[in-house]
Amino acid sequence: MKLSQNDLNLRKKLYLVSAVSFAVLYSLCCFVISPLNVSVNSNIAFGETILPDLLYYLGKIAELAAIAVSYATIIYGIYRFSLLGSKGSVAIFLLATVCKYTANTLVSWLFDGGIPSAWLWDLINVLFYTLLEAIQLAVVLLFVNSILTRQKQKDKILSAAGKAIPVYPFRKAYDKENCLMRAAMAAAAVVFVSKIFGQLVNDVYYILAAGMPKEVNTVILMLVSYLSHALFGAICYVAVILTLLKLVEKPEK
Repeated sequence: MKLSQNDLNLRKKLYLVSAVSFAVLYSLCCFVISPLNVSVNSNIAFGETILPDLLYYLGKIAELAAIAVSYATIIYGIYRFSLLGSKGSVAIFLLATVCKYTANTLVSWLFDGGIPSAWLWDLINVLFYTLLEAIQLAVVLLFVNSILTRQKQKDKILSAAGKAIPVYPFRKAYDKENCLMRAAMAAAAVVFVSKIFGQLVNDVYYILAAGMPKEVNTVILMLVSYLSHALFGAICYVAVILTLLKLVEKPEK
């Protein structure tokens, strides 16, 4: 189906928003926060303070914000055009992910003073972690496309009866009748579950290698990690919704 000029402009806007958010936030993570975190951890004056943890979580939040903005452009793109019509946003996501892990590797080599002898494993790690994020994206696409496709079919029936439900304005923090908000919640839920799963794998590996934690502080830190992932899921949802508020074309009065 041939798109109108307005639709073409909207699609370009979605691509631009996604690309710029990735460029700015991933650059902040890879070239500012990550090197600063390495420097702080290697400095005895700051290594045992809260500063390394603050930088770590700041980097994670910036990274998550970039991903959430991209999810929002993909959600709105699928809503307006279809999954196939949003392939550009998907391609931008995958390219940005490769660039992120490649940049992290290059910065690591720089701090280590050169390319290590095991450089091939570093490149394999780039591909591995890119694949993990691609799988997460695929799951998000599966849920989001299902939600929005069913809604479009429902909208045809409602429109014929004069009872169409508008997606704008967002009337509350979460409205199950609004397909964009349901899609945003689905994306946030996938992020939450994937992070919980990753934390669980890390904890199982730690227990197998070192045994059950014997100190109360270690157990508390593990629990805090799980709670932080719930917070990340909430941040993802809020970031997607705020981005959608800027992207959704408001109906003319």
